[in-house]
Amino acid sequence: MPLRCHRAAAALTILTALAAWSPARAFAQATGDAGAVPTTPVPAANVPVDPDALTPPKLLAYVEAGYPDQAREQKSDAAVLLKITIGEDGFVEDVALAGAPVGSGFDELALAAARRFVFEPAAKGGVPMRARVQYLYEFKYQEPAAAKGSDVHEAASAAPEQEARLTLTLRNADDDKPLAGVEIMLTSPTDTAFAKRLVSDKAGLARAEGLPPGSYDLALELDGFNEETHHEELPVGETTDLLYRLHASTNYEEYGAVATIKAPAREVTRRTIEREVLTRVAGTRGDALRAIELLPGVARPPFTAGVVLIRGGGPNDSQVFLDGVPVPLLYHFGGLTSFINSRALDRIDFYPGNFSARYGRVTAGIIDVSVRDPQADGYHGVIDLNVPLDSSLLLEGPLTDKASFMVAGRRSYFGEIIKGVIPADSVGAFAAPVYYDYQGFITYRPTDRDRLRIGTYGSSDRLDILFAKNDDDPSIKAAEVKTQFHRGQVGWKHQYAAHTEHDIQFSVGRERTVVKFPPAFDLNLEFTRFYLRGELRHRISNAVQMIAGTDNDLSLANAFYYGPTPPDDANSGNGGNDFAALPNQLYDKRANSAALSGYLEMALTPTRKLRIVPGLRLDYFSLLARFGFDPRISASYAFTDNTKVRAGLGVFSQPAQPPLSLPGLGSDKLLFTKAIHYGVGVDHNFSKEFTLNVDGFYKSIYDRVVSTDYEAAAARGQLNPAPFDNDGIGRVYGLEVAARKLATGRWFGFLSYTLMRSQLKDHKEPWRASNYDQRHILSLAGNVRLPRNWEIGGVLRIVGGNPTTPVAGASFNQDTGSYTAENGRFNSSRQTTFNRIDLRAEKSYVFKSWRMAVYLDIQNAYNRRNPETVTYNFNYKESAVVRGLPIIPVLGVRGTL
Repeated sequence: MPLRCHRAAAALTILTALAAWSPARAFAQATGDAGAVPTTPVPAANVPVDPDALTPPKLLAYVEAGYPDQAREQKSDAAVLLKITIGEDGFVEDVALAGAPVGSGFDELALAAARRFVFEPAAKGGVPMRARVQYLYEFKYQEPAAAKGSDVHEAASAAPEQEARLTLTLRNADDDKPLAGVEIMLTSPTDTAFAKRLVSDKAGLARAEGLPPGSYDLALELDGFNEETHHEELPVGETTDLLYRLHASTNYEEYGAVATIKAPAREVTRRTIEREVLTRVAGTRGDALRAIELLPGVARPPFTAGVVLIRGGGPNDSQVFLDGVPVPLLYHFGGLTSFINSRALDRIDFYPGNFSARYGRVTAGIIDVSVRDPQADGYHGVIDLNVPLDSSLLLEGPLTDKASFMVAGRRSYFGEIIKGVIPADSVGAFAAPVYYDYQGFITYRPTDRDRLRIGTYGSSDRLDILFAKNDDDPSIKAAEVKTQFHRGQVGWKHQYAAHTEHDIQFSVGRERTVVKFPPAFDLNLEFTRFYLRGELRHRISNAVQMIAGTDNDLSLANAFYYGPTPPDDANSGNGGNDFAALPNQLYDKRANSAALSGYLEMALTPTRKLRIVPGLRLDYFSLLARFGFDPRISASYAFTDNTKVRAGLGVFSQPAQPPLSLPGLGSDKLLFTKAIHYGVGVDHNFSKEFTLNVDGFYKSIYDRVVSTDYEAAAARGQLNPAPFDNDGIGRVYGLEVAARKLATGRWFGFLSYTLMRSQLKDHKEPWRASNYDQRHILSLAGNVRLPRNWEIGGVLRIVGGNPTTPVAGASFNQDTGSYTAENGRFNSSRQTTFNRIDLRAEKSYVFKSWRMAVYLDIQNAYNRRNPETVTYNFNYKESAVVRGLPIIPVLGVRGTL
């Protein structure tokens, strides 16, 4: 007989049978599964129920923990004191150590077993409620020969001729590989006291002997796979062999589900992106971050620009975070690929507006990307090779029993392929993007309450000038454009108790940007950045949670600039602006800055249907020596289990960034640009598969940084005004619609539509469209799985034309010997409507220990010649339309181990 473990004689120890139980020791559920059916008996009709009567929870299904191998030689007993949180449905929500760790593997086994317990929930006045209890899990060593049976939750061993035996084989339904670590909960419908836990080994096998013959229910669970339940009959004196094939999960646990997980109370609108779906979207080549462009509220970026434009804001008005730390870019040059391997990600949260006080210093939106923990059940890898763009590799696996690693990298070779297949004398000079990125993470869990993550990552981009000839423009041949960043990051998450935890992130890194078009333009920026974020979360009571944090960014910069006076963000990048005609300036200084912030939020749940979250954020920016104070509030109310309304109101402060805030190039007297966000939304689930979200928003902007009106300044008596001031306002308003069919079954799809106006007003000029005013944005995407491991998908995108400034004429400047454009009204014209179709087809092959997929991803499948901008000849009498990217077919192969 094997070594056994059992509970103490009292079995369920709730510390003197909840003698100290009081309403303060139980709390109403803040969020939960609306479909759960309480197991507490309903009081009989006409029988009065004391509304204050408390009924303690009752253990229904006990799980045997096993006995730790490392403790066998000592033959020791142990007792582990646990704190168990039980939900309204009787299932365990959380388990933690309530006493000192015992060691020798007892703690881990007890925690794992208790998570599988099933209770009859506690009740107050007959109404199920959440409860927290203490439970003493005792381990008793027994000599193999002396082991006669089990505890009160196991049926006594039957005589050999009365025994039933069970052998399970667990495999992956996609590739038929054995599945290790599958948890099998074996229960009996006729004996509610019986429960047995099995775990499959590396060969996917799990066995049980000495079972009483009869009917059994089997519940199978493994992270990343759908949970399954089966009912089996085990005949007397026989071994029953069963084979189950589990299907990969489609409930998006790796990224969080949009429909099945309700948006948190801290934001009015959050759209969580699931990798299971978005790595399969056509036109993205499996890059989840690329699919952000298809979400409501996201405008189409300018030609080849790797930026994100959210709700009418510019590139500098939004921020991208990786595990809570800001990163300088989301995409490589050209916008074809993001800076991080999608298979390293756990979740992508997108906040188009009205985000919580946790984020600040921008007035548009937030993208927060979270890295997942590396797999620790073995060594895995993914290699992706494609033509003509790039290749990537990811490797991961365990380091120790408490630590695991993940490394990834990507390198482009587009330029090399172009040079190899196109004769050098057949084309003129043009620029090709060259990029690489890398990531490395180690996750270490010294205790059940601590997670330490150490990471390093970076990205590099440059433009190579190809096919340049001797007679080409020297400024083109000598041009240099590159940017890169490298960073180290440490994160520590610690749980003090069931209701209190902290999360700390610290990073240090280098950033560099170089843009040279000699002899007229030279920019070289180098930063050393230190970043610290800390957040403490504590639940004060069943209806009040407190969140307090700090958010600090220190930059040590060397800045060199020679070129024309930089324009403000809102007036840059428009056709017809004669940027080169402006007078040149020289700047060569150190420019250090510090951005310090603190924030506080309270999540209030006065009823189960109502959430209210007030928040405050205080920012200080050293370059401007100014404070920003941002009060915010959001609320949500669930009318039914399927319909919820949301609303929010908040103030958002954004400091002017270099060069606008640098004395000499800009001004250090500028105010914070302010925006007030108003938002309201409705979520409705037609079913578990079909969802609809509708959001209306309005954003009022004031103290916006604009170029100084020198005539007005002179009229006010200002002799040498700064080149920029805060005499600008703006407004953005619109409607967003998101409908989706979740990836349950053979197909998924989603539709997003944005109706938006983005307008600006400089000084006393009339309102005009901003550079990012795209009034209609429609995206329609869908994928379907076909027999023989085929999958096909497509994306249709239609976007209203970008605003542009017409050129009315030109005048000759005798001093410079060049023509200067005479512009019409700013952004008074529009380009034609943009439209594009992307297609994707993938075929998978399953081998014994690995998988391979071959895919064809076609961007702009029918080679639509979308206009992007207009160029002019030297005297502005002739013009030509610059077209967008042509059809880009990408053929790739991906191997997964």
